[in-house]
Amino acid sequence: MHSVGLIGGTFDRFHAGHLSLLQSGLSECSSLEVWMTSDATTGTKDPRINPWETRAGEMREALGQDAEKLSMHVLEDNHGPASTHTDASAIVCTAETRPECEIINRMRGDNGLDELAIIEAEHVLAWDGDPISSTRIRNGEIDREGLPWIPDSVREGRIILTPEVEAELKEPFGLLVPGPEDDPSVAMSEVLARTEWEWGPIIAVGDVTVRALQDLGRPADIALVDGRTRREPWEGAEGLDSSAYDGVLQCESPAGS
Repeated sequence: MHSVGLIGGTFDRFHAGHLSLLQSGLSECSSLEVWMTSDATTGTKDPRINPWETRAGEMREALGQDAEKLSMHVLEDNHGPASTHTDASAIVCTAETRPECEIINRMRGDNGLDELAIIEAEHVLAWDGDPISSTRIRNGEIDREGLPWIPDSVREGRIILTPEVEAELKEPFGLLVPGPEDDPSVAMSEVLARTEWEWGPIIAVGDVTVRALQDLGRPADIALVDGRTRREPWEGAEGLDSSAYDGVLQCESPAGS
């Protein structure tokens, strides 16, 4: 059993893979120094990453009583103190980060220190067989346990739009931004101005809305179009630029579905 082990990472959206990684370390170390990436560094990587204090709090909560075996530190560079640490005798990693651990051990040799024992933890796989990752969680692909956000009953079943629900959806909800009907760019410009500092995807429904965003130089992140407006063919749909999107899906939505 090692007295002190080292582990580093961002640990955003603390998930089942993170928990397994820490448990692997604690199974061979009496205590772990957790070096968690600083906010200054994560801000340049992905602004959706939670603040350091939030990430640290989620880790402590998930570990329960085992959190007493952790000490939390801010990581400002790639290796932290690992190459010069005199108390640690082990370092915890995954297959992807093992090469960095080997670099650290070479640096320790240059510094006249013993190599750290490398504890390599297995990935925890999501429902689709790919590893759970913070990036996939932030992107909405999976939850923190590796399960799909949309359950099987919804993904594989048939959903019917009932008359009651349809009636409710006819009434606008949320913030309604008015504008002239013959120039939708006026209202759309106001929407973009109001949401300039908001983080999240812009989802546009309807050809006119999608075209207005496109013409303003801010294509929607997700666009739903059918070549029609008010159920009638719309000539402006020919100007919709599908190349502005990473992918195009074709689907059918029969009346009442």
